[in-house]
Amino acid sequence: MKEDDLVMDILNIDDTRRLMFSSDLFEKEIDVTRDAGRWNKLSHPAISKTYEWEAWGPYGFMGLHRDDAEGNWKMWYTCTGVDGSPGKYTYGMAHSEDGLNWTKFDSPLALPEDAQPGSVIIKPGMTVDDHRIFCMQYAKPGKGLPGRALLSKSKDGMNFIPVNGTFDESWFEGPSDVIALMWDEIDNSFRSYFKQWRVFYDRNGQQLDYLFSHFTRFEHDEVNKKYIFAGNVFWPEKRHIELELSYDGLDMQFEGPNKYPLGNEFFMHRVVSSAKSNDFSNWDYIGPALIPARGKTADQFYGMHVIQYQKQYVGFPLMYNGISGTMETGIACSVDGIEFKLVTENPLIARGEPGHFDSGMIMGFGDILQVDDRLSLYFGATSRTHDEPVTENDTFSIGRAWNRLDGFCAVTGGTVITRLLFLGNGKLHINAEGIINIKIDDMDGNTLTDFEWGGNRMDLAICHPQIRKGVPYKIEFTVKEGALYSFWSGDTCTSRQ
Repeated sequence: MKEDDLVMDILNIDDTRRLMFSSDLFEKEIDVTRDAGRWNKLSHPAISKTYEWEAWGPYGFMGLHRDDAEGNWKMWYTCTGVDGSPGKYTYGMAHSEDGLNWTKFDSPLALPEDAQPGSVIIKPGMTVDDHRIFCMQYAKPGKGLPGRALLSKSKDGMNFIPVNGTFDESWFEGPSDVIALMWDEIDNSFRSYFKQWRVFYDRNGQQLDYLFSHFTRFEHDEVNKKYIFAGNVFWPEKRHIELELSYDGLDMQFEGPNKYPLGNEFFMHRVVSSAKSNDFSNWDYIGPALIPARGKTADQFYGMHVIQYQKQYVGFPLMYNGISGTMETGIACSVDGIEFKLVTENPLIARGEPGHFDSGMIMGFGDILQVDDRLSLYFGATSRTHDEPVTENDTFSIGRAWNRLDGFCAVTGGTVITRLLFLGNGKLHINAEGIINIKIDDMDGNTLTDFEWGGNRMDLAICHPQIRKGVPYKIEFTVKEGALYSFWSGDTCTSRQ
């Protein structure tokens, strides 16, 4: 390898905190265990119904963001049960100075009532007078017609107007419901993540794998044991297709009252796809962002909110079980915001015990709040599952969980060895607790330092006289007990709690 090629292959570690996701950070891992479920929940709802127009209560929300222009946090939430119908919604807004105590506006938002819940974001770097707040909702015109995204904008976060003249014109075809928006600070673009239906079939030499934008026909012929599909697919190519697929002789399960197929060789389940826009009006469909592993017949992804944390893409997929109808919030990661990988099959935030306000579904949407040295995450919660009939005893509310700084994913055992990397500031910092052995080698394999550390630090500076800028090193972390959350290159040798 030429010297220039070697330099290009060396990762530069600056003051951006690198989380412990298995990615391009590590050259080798030995007996590594990770834990991504260290969030602590409040035992009661953080936000509940206070107004009659909130119907059955705020069971989820469409956005939670820091508004730098006004110096506060804003939350947009969804209320279901208008006129006693679970399919009718109103939308509210609340604001907070500290991210913990919220004040609601006493009237609902001016958003289309015939649209389903969507997502709201604040575009950074814009003044209060501009249309700086954007919303994307899902609308379903009728049976056999393609779903569409309603695009609107707002100056104050309360009153929204359509992006292109009227709400009938303000749409692009393709996205299904459970839409999540984000502003990508890395490439200055809008991204949307949304649920789509995937049909997979692999039998007798016939292999099919499609993501549908909508179905014009969906029939289950139980007598002849076959399904008939017709509709528009967006992936792997955009076209109209018609399928007649037999499941005779297959080991199958069926999901819900519509009896969607679930098996190993033939299944229909929900995945997350994405699209991208530079102006919020014109969108380019990208394709699947996160799909369940084959053979996980009941596991599906019902949508996924994505944030950028320390220049990394962190997703919170809604992990839906097609057999039980329950839903929990997981965690996924990506280096480009396009292809995501599930960090763990266990939920990031699990449902509560039977009878609790969050025993049916946990739906994590919104940004992460940093309050001092803790992270806060809000989630929609219900006491009923997705498929259970609604009763007057059901509860709909918003809960809150918290974690330590950088606490998305921790190495809790084993050894990770980094690639060759430059420490941009010449100093190594870690966020860790417990007992960890730290070894630093130069590119020739000579050990500069090898020591065991014990304690609990959000920011521990490891300064060694032989560590310099512009010189590559390999770092080996062995977690004997406790957890390693992140590492970076700081500009100081001062350690902080």
